[in-house]
Amino acid sequence: MPRRLLQNRRVVGLVVVALLVALGAGGCSQIPTSSTPIIVGNAPTADPGNAGAPLTVLGPEKGASTTEVVRGFLDALVSNDPTFEKAREFLTPDAAKDWQPGSSVSIIDSLSSIQQNGAQERVVTFSGVSNAVVDSQGVFRNNSAPINRDYTLNKIDGQWRITNPPDTLPMTRSDFDLVYSRATLYFVDPTGTRVIPDLRYFPQNYKQRANTLIEGLITGPSDALAAGVRNELASPIKLKTGVVSEDSGELQIDLTGMPDKNGAQLRALSAQILWTLRDISVKSVRITVDGQPLDVPGVSSSQTPADWESYDPDAFGVNLTGYYLAGGAVFDQYGAPLPGPAGSVASAISSAAISVDATEFAGITSTPAGPEIVAGSVAGPIVPIALPGTTSLSTPSWGGQNDEFWVVRNGTDIVRVPVKGQPSLVAMPDRGDILTISSLRLSRDGTRAAIIGQTTKGPHLYLATVIRDTTGVSLGGAVPLAADLTVSSVTWLNSTTLLFFGDDGPRSVPYRIPIDDSTRSSFVVPLFSGRAISIAAAPNRTVLCAGDGTVLQLVGSTWVSLITGKIVSGSNPFYPG
Repeated sequence: MPRRLLQNRRVVGLVVVALLVALGAGGCSQIPTSSTPIIVGNAPTADPGNAGAPLTVLGPEKGASTTEVVRGFLDALVSNDPTFEKAREFLTPDAAKDWQPGSSVSIIDSLSSIQQNGAQERVVTFSGVSNAVVDSQGVFRNNSAPINRDYTLNKIDGQWRITNPPDTLPMTRSDFDLVYSRATLYFVDPTGTRVIPDLRYFPQNYKQRANTLIEGLITGPSDALAAGVRNELASPIKLKTGVVSEDSGELQIDLTGMPDKNGAQLRALSAQILWTLRDISVKSVRITVDGQPLDVPGVSSSQTPADWESYDPDAFGVNLTGYYLAGGAVFDQYGAPLPGPAGSVASAISSAAISVDATEFAGITSTPAGPEIVAGSVAGPIVPIALPGTTSLSTPSWGGQNDEFWVVRNGTDIVRVPVKGQPSLVAMPDRGDILTISSLRLSRDGTRAAIIGQTTKGPHLYLATVIRDTTGVSLGGAVPLAADLTVSSVTWLNSTTLLFFGDDGPRSVPYRIPIDDSTRSSFVVPLFSGRAISIAAAPNRTVLCAGDGTVLQLVGSTWVSLITGKIVSGSNPFYPG
């Protein structure tokens, strides 16, 4: 690595540390913006030190070769300057004037090649592999594809300069992580009573962060999520002025173009804003429309995050207790059987689920005619639900709706079963390369479904959006996650994170990934003689798993028995949902 680039990285590293301390955000690099940013006042929290300082980026060296100029240009893209002033120094005057870098990034393999194109000194070929892209909305997508681009250079006053800079900016993952950081935008579910997270990546420009977040809300949800949520800040709403921070730390957000909205819609709009601004640890927000205070029922004009705790996608009105199966009966994590018939071995339950509010039960049992659904209240009777012609049933799953659960029948039919009413099929027109479905787990906020789909290359993990509209309920297209791994079990840790067992040879390795599949981490493998069979998780609860006919929990970094001092025989652990 050239000496000047090493110097850059040392300075960048110091800035990033300051940013992470100030924002409490994980790494990701900066997406350039093609428009002039709105100027905002002082940062709404304590001074982050160097977080507002520009990254040190050097211009071209005198006498640099064509390949050195191209390499230097790519290095200069690692900047938190939205105008890319230093990067433009590597361009011809005309190119520097006309260049409008797009707001998308291609995350490239670090082993890319920059070489002179044969005898053509003025043409330099960049070759590599794009591992992922971040689009103009800041949405991360894994996407492996080759890159081959010719940079053409001309001499200006005896120095080589680039004539054709790219619109989509190439960056290695390490560079991307220096300049961009992840944010969570929040929209609302169809009922308007719960916020739904949407992960994005934006430039780490601290003083512009509030503007970026609000503009992101106004632009709307990512394409994959859009059909499953509402956005109370949608067009024609705009920011009338830049977000302003008062000396007290309160943010002022002045909107314009606001259509008529009822009290519930205004509450949802406020919840979207206050939840999204948690990214910058905002203490209070004053929302106005054309300078006039927004009259939101039930809250003062100075809103705080605490005003909207009830919209938390990971908050539940009950204490989430873990459960497991043993001998055909359902037991809680303390070893006590369920109070109703599902707690009796006579029920012969093979898999089960309990609603998020812990009042309703659904299970699968075996009969001479094949598997059968049984359902009812947790403490009361359970009754069979007939689905003629059934040969297989997946484990039931309850989402944000406590009055219905979902199950997959015969590997193909997704069935929605209401507590009161008749079962109905859930359409999923775009299944991609999924042949059959072995598992479907609804998120506890009810807007997404994690699916294990059997393909010609084995069982893989997918994420789909639950769409509820006037035509009924359906699932949006399945987006592959962790595409390089075969998967045997999946669970929702919280509204933005999945845990799953991925098969690595003879072992089942537990992994953690965000719903955009932008990172992946593994944790300690449970010591079973065979493969782990299932995994269960819930917000702020210990992770459970089963294998070898025993149930374990993860305490710190160690898998131990579910009940201290006792080997717990059982299978299929689960939490409500």
